[in-house]
Amino acid sequence: MTVNPNWQEIQSALLPGQAAHDCPDLVVHVFHRKLSLLLRHLKSIFGHQVACVHAIEYQKHGLPHAHILLWISAEHQPHSAEDMDKVCSFSVGFHFGLC
Repeated sequence: MTVNPNWQEIQSALLPGQAAHDCPDLVVHVFHRKLSLLLRHLKSIFGHQVACVHAIEYQKHGLPHAHILLWISAEHQPHSAEDMDKVCSFSVGFHFGLC
């Protein structure tokens, strides 16, 4: 997950003439809220998780992103590509409707 400085939650909180890089605290706050909601959403999709590890890194221009690794209990694991396609997809510009 990578922060998007054009997220509505960030843009609506900026003062006229400000850019997202002028308010790193705001960017990080929104990112952490969305990351928490994403992790909860993943748990609801995949069921019981044995463990979840995530690492947050900052790109050269200061935007945070997270790498997420989930261990899912055997009974909840997708066992084929078709099973995985039912619970996971990718879309550029996908919006969770969070916040």
